[in-house]
Amino acid sequence: PPLLRPTTTKPPAPPTAPAPLTAPAAPAAPAAPAAPAAPAAPAAGPPPPPKQVVCPPPPVAATVSHAGAGGLLAALRSKQATATATPSHYLPATLGRTNLYVCGYGAYGRLAQGDEKSSSSMIEAKCGEPDGLVFQHVAIGSAHTLAIAQGKVYTWGKCHFGQLGHGNEDVDEHFPRLLEFPKQEHVDNSTIAIEFTCAGESTSYALTKAGDVFSWGCGYYGALGHGDERSHFAPLLVPTLAPSITGQPRIHKIAAGAFHVLATTRTGQLLVFGRNTHGQLGLNDLLARRSPTPVTSFEGARVTAIAAGENHSLAATEDGGLYSCGDNEAGQTGLAGLSEGSTTVCTFQRVEFHRSAVCLAAGQKNQPLR
Repeated sequence: PPLLRPTTTKPPAPPTAPAPLTAPAAPAAPAAPAAPAAPAAPAAGPPPPPKQVVCPPPPVAATVSHAGAGGLLAALRSKQATATATPSHYLPATLGRTNLYVCGYGAYGRLAQGDEKSSSSMIEAKCGEPDGLVFQHVAIGSAHTLAIAQGKVYTWGKCHFGQLGHGNEDVDEHFPRLLEFPKQEHVDNSTIAIEFTCAGESTSYALTKAGDVFSWGCGYYGALGHGDERSHFAPLLVPTLAPSITGQPRIHKIAAGAFHVLATTRTGQLLVFGRNTHGQLGLNDLLARRSPTPVTSFEGARVTAIAAGENHSLAATEDGGLYSCGDNEAGQTGLAGLSEGSTTVCTFQRVEFHRSAVCLAAGQKNQPLR
């Protein structure tokens, strides 16, 4: 049967503040009936989400990552990136401070203010921990956020496929909420320490210091890597990426596009799974993969850096080579030698780039390099 395609509903307009109350006026003398007023113009639809904003890189002690479909801006305050958070004495006792600053569209509580108001200026994200939180890493999906504080994951924002991981399919969170890992086979919950997170459109991933990968959210196209297309509303271990189960080298890095994932091992092997409608898996076809699948397009070179855009992928090798594949509608693969009208690249091809790429990032139809 054909695969279900996820649909994106247009977010509601941010609520407007009520008009200020005024004292009632003295009653006026009756007047002649006025002519009927002209019908009011129809209300404008909800404003579209703001365009993506590229920020300066955060300090070394803290990192920010995002999927290309997002429209949310986040930055970590450098002076608190490695310090201990201090609760604010003037905030309510039920709220705590963080070192995370946000701005943009506030629907679904994605700005962590306890409401859905938007903000055109940077504001501090709040949390429900009275002692505050210091985040070392932040990852942003299309409308949800994952952040790491002292090896623990907090999530908030939109939840329509369980991507927040709290056991509910569609309950949004307006403040950072601690993610709990359910008991499952081959997992010692007492030793789980999260090192890195990434987020797709409606998916979430966490990489532990032991090299295990957990995924949750929308399972369309096999984007969670569990061998099927089931969605999961709480973190679930990806067994084929668990070194304790497979005996293979541990996972070193992971990157998420809208519905596809790249992962590298300590030995530099690249594994991919999920949606492949534009050849973004680099496997020379357009077939989705429901389980991690190795890529052999780099002539034996170790892959040292990866990035996933909405529907395209990037990889850098130890010799400084830069490779890309997937959707090329706006030239985002950087493969200038493609024939005119080529919009799909099904294998990783080397980009003409006279530098050594060491850090990659990808957006919806663009890619910054360092």
